Amino acid sequence: MAYIKFARNQTNEAAEMLVNVDSILTMNSSGATNLVIKTTSYSKDEETIAYTLQVAATGGATLTRPNIVQKVIDTIEKSGYDGGPAPMVPDMEVQLVTISSEAL
Repeated sequence: MAYIKFARNQTNEAAEMLVNVDSILTMNSSGATNLVIKTTSYSKDEETIAYTLQVAATGGATLTRPNIVQKVIDTIEKSGYDGGPAPMVPDMEVQLVTISSEAL
């Protein structure tokens, strides 16, 4: 399995968030502070698990809808599929995570 990491900035939570790239179905951004990643849930009802991430730019970067998704895609490409180290998604941190279940 391959994973990517997001930096986190949330009280009483881990400093990083791992996402399994093998289970990602889709990604979308509806604004410069939002990223939605839908993953397989392997349930009998064929639902997906949607992670809605509120993100913020770090290090003076500017986030836009297209470059949020592109930064994640670029990081997935670096992760490979050999189970090696999980690369960090650059220039953004997760400030809030909402997890929901949705029909496929």
